[in-house]
Amino acid sequence: MNEATSKYCQSCGFKNLATTKFCSECGDQLDKSGNVAKKDSISTEKGLGIVSLVTAILGFTCLPGIGLIIAIIAGYLTPDAQKNSYAKAGASIGVFTLGTALFGFCLTTLIVFIMDISRGGGNAVFLWILAILGIIISSLGVGFHIRWLRKKPTT
Repeated sequence: MNEATSKYCQSCGFKNLATTKFCSECGDQLDKSGNVAKKDSISTEKGLGIVSLVTAILGFTCLPGIGLIIAIIAGYLTPDAQKNSYAKAGASIGVFTLGTALFGFCLTTLIVFIMDISRGGGNAVFLWILAILGIIISSLGVGFHIRWLRKKPTT
């Protein structure tokens, strides 16, 4: 095999025929110049974005809690998440739903504690502290997410 009729694989260095589209040794796709063609990351981008959106929707129905957490994680892990509308939508649904649920739960706990104090109780001071912390944490989480949404995407 002479040099003019051969392609070298950039991944493994194997010498392939010039007409070969895939490396005979490792199987990577070769472009016309003999270099390994770059793998397209669009499928991964859209894939994680779609996972984020679908699990956020499932978080409302059959996967409450865990579906929303997976939606947030998949949305933030999506490459170029600022430009991926699926990832933004899935992460937003997850953050706002979990944030609202945590805020509501903590506010309800706080109201129950205040009603208990008005009846002469007040044995569960730790509930008041947990409720305040939950409200602060949920508010910070939603605030950071809004800041992330408003951030300009990198080009």
